[in-house]
Amino acid sequence: PEQAGGEGASVAPSTDVYALGATLYHILIGAPPYHGTPGSKVLERVLDGEPPAPIPRSTGNEGRYPPFLVRLCERAMNPDPAARPPGAQHMAEAVQEWLDTAERLERGRKEGARAAELHQESQTARKHAMALWIEASKLLDDNCSVRAPGWQRWQESRAAFQTAKGFS
Repeated sequence: PEQAGGEGASVAPSTDVYALGATLYHILIGAPPYHGTPGSKVLERVLDGEPPAPIPRSTGNEGRYPPFLVRLCERAMNPDPAARPPGAQHMAEAVQEWLDTAERLERGRKEGARAAELHQESQTARKHAMALWIEASKLLDDNCSVRAPGWQRWQESRAAFQTAKGFS
């Protein structure tokens, strides 16, 4: 707004922050913060301090617009230069922090999903090992003629339990 009004003395780092906020708005929404033609109407809105169209708030889990970035955008486009973040570096650091956090969350989700898969595989392996052990026990308890197959099943059950243990 300071630049649009031709207030050269008022142009400061906060002016760049406003421009970065408008750019972030465009990235989030996919459209500029002020619409209209001719350009002079848009310029009038900016000069009058009219806020841009609000960014729709996310409700529930749809998460269309990250709340952190929405708040950052709104702060950066505040009509009062003193209420904006202190400079472009602050904006860059805030966006980088959000990106880093989003990356960690995504990595955590993937690791959680893999842990759930491994848990299921472990449960399946344990059930298989237990079934082999039960079969081996029955064969060994019955009579001498089936002891060799019983010992074979017992060995298989030990190997299966070792495999299941590897999931832990």
